Amino acid sequence: MNLYSVLVFLTAASLTVAVVNLILSRHAVTLGLLTPFEYRKRVAIIVMVLLTLFMGLWWLRA
Repeated sequence: MNLYSVLVFLTAASLTVAVVNLILSRHAVTLGLLTPFEYRKRVAIIVMVLLTLFMGLWWLRA
């Protein structure tokens, strides 16, 4: 298993976890367990991590 395959697997797993995390976080905001600022901060972190993984995939493929 090469580095590209590992990165593809990690990206797919991270994408799945990110979607579930965003859904649960949105519900937490609705219930008042999380502030809108904390939700936006989580979204920003998740987007940056996913962009980094996708850039790594693109760099390894090129």
